[in-house]
Amino acid sequence: MSVHKYLNLEATTMDLGYAEQTLWEISHGNWWAFSSVFQTPAFAVDGSLWLYPLAYGFRYLGRTYFLFVVQALGTGIAAWGLYRIGNLRGLSRWQSMFVSVTFLLYPAIIGGSQFDFHPDFIALPLIIWAYYYYRAHNPSLYYILLLSAILAKNVVLISIGGWGIGLILWEHRVKDGIIAIFLSIFTLVIEFKWLLPTYFPGANESLVLSLYGYLGHNFWGIITGIFRHFSDVLKHLSHDGVYAFLIFGPVLAFVFLGSASVMAMLSLFIFNAISSFAAQQAINDQYQVILSGWVFLALIEALLRFKPRRNLVIFATFVSTMFLEVMFISVVIVPLMTIHNNYVAQVKQALSQIPMSNVIYTQNHLGLWAYRYPVVGIATDQAPGRLVDTLPTLWDEASKKRTFQQLSLREVQFVPI
Repeated sequence: MSVHKYLNLEATTMDLGYAEQTLWEISHGNWWAFSSVFQTPAFAVDGSLWLYPLAYGFRYLGRTYFLFVVQALGTGIAAWGLYRIGNLRGLSRWQSMFVSVTFLLYPAIIGGSQFDFHPDFIALPLIIWAYYYYRAHNPSLYYILLLSAILAKNVVLISIGGWGIGLILWEHRVKDGIIAIFLSIFTLVIEFKWLLPTYFPGANESLVLSLYGYLGHNFWGIITGIFRHFSDVLKHLSHDGVYAFLIFGPVLAFVFLGSASVMAMLSLFIFNAISSFAAQQAINDQYQVILSGWVFLALIEALLRFKPRRNLVIFATFVSTMFLEVMFISVVIVPLMTIHNNYVAQVKQALSQIPMSNVIYTQNHLGLWAYRYPVVGIATDQAPGRLVDTLPTLWDEASKKRTFQQLSLREVQFVPI
């Protein structure tokens, strides 16, 4: 599905184009990798250091198709990890297999995997296998994989803190829980109070404020605002019934009978639910991918409570997931699959006539084909306005040294081939 969208101008510059541009820059020695799409260095967007090794695979192993393969592999490795965890925790091979298949059919996983490329699919298997090695009493691999997941996507930190609380409250593993909480808080402080303010000043301040600005005006203000404006938080959550259904409905809410993973799951759910950005409550993007991993870890924990009727619970969750997945495919995936056009060749032809020194200012579905240009931006009416300023200082500075080149679909259609 990702390839189909990519080849039919349905992928986006805001997501895939940003990844392409930063990976291309890194693979050519520019490790600062300033993204002109988000007007910030790559690290400040997702906090992902995995972009650096991935960059060379992107350059030498198939470009954008390499990213789609990595995303698919991440999903498969996560499913294999859930199978192994099921066996380790006492589920039969058939039961573990059904849990893994249900995970692969889970609407939020399908929705996330068809939406361009995101490092969430690198963090996902790392979290699941970290959990496996924790349950297998292998602390070395557990912490290595946990740290690797944190370095893949900074939002993992939210769930690690929840995981620590869950270990303390549900399983009374105080030492392990305190270490997880400390790791979460310590890394958050390092990133948001030192790294970002020192080396990336203002990099994601406007983004954070636009998503959680009703709670506070800075990182710590937002955290304390959750408690100071708790009534506003509850009001916000009261409108998230559909989101809750899309996440917990496929597994029939059995996940709430899990143990330590429940708090990790809830921490990410609430993190998305209280955001002002509607995409964080949708299942056709990347925001639910890591959450989905914790949902199924909690499901496996819950299944341990159903020894006599475990097969029935597994079958019921499989059927409900299948039912909702069919609805999701019918409403979201099928309409996308019916889109066919031959504009890509025309876009490439148009770009071949634009000097590499020019500034590209274009539409959200076209900019991803111009990732090799140093400065690429998209019109605000083509992307969420709260995430991209109209024409920031970057463009003013660029215009003094470069020539602007506007690229639109209307112009592309008339480029001879």
